[in-house]
Amino acid sequence: MTSSAIAGGQIEILPADACLRLLKLGWIGRLAFAIAGRPEIFPVNYAMDGDVIMLRTAPGTKLRHAPHRRVAFEIDGIDYAQAMAWSVVVKGLLEDITNRTDPFSIARRTVHVDTMAPGERNFSLAIYPAEITGRRFPIPTP
Repeated sequence: MTSSAIAGGQIEILPADACLRLLKLGWIGRLAFAIAGRPEIFPVNYAMDGDVIMLRTAPGTKLRHAPHRRVAFEIDGIDYAQAMAWSVVVKGLLEDITNRTDPFSIARRTVHVDTMAPGERNFSLAIYPAEITGRRFPIPTP
């Protein structure tokens, strides 16, 4: 683990395995990619299958513009007991695996993703990580 000094504390750079553990604890994140040169960010529900991030979606902007593109995915949180905040960013390729017939895609489509938004989410998207980074740092306590 590497730390960099900042005012009032240290930023701890998290190794990839710690980032994956944090990703496996969550279920809400943000998906970012560009549409016509403009950055777009979407809140999404997700689940992990190893180091692959699984999303379920309905027809719309994500399904129309994101597959076969490089994306960023981010989660963050606060550990109040330890007075620490953290964030994890994954950069990788997003693919629509809804109709793929390879064994890995078939298995990944069975990963359960809890969704908050109403309506059917019949399309399976997978983010294949190329880079996973994270950091943790102290937060002020009263």
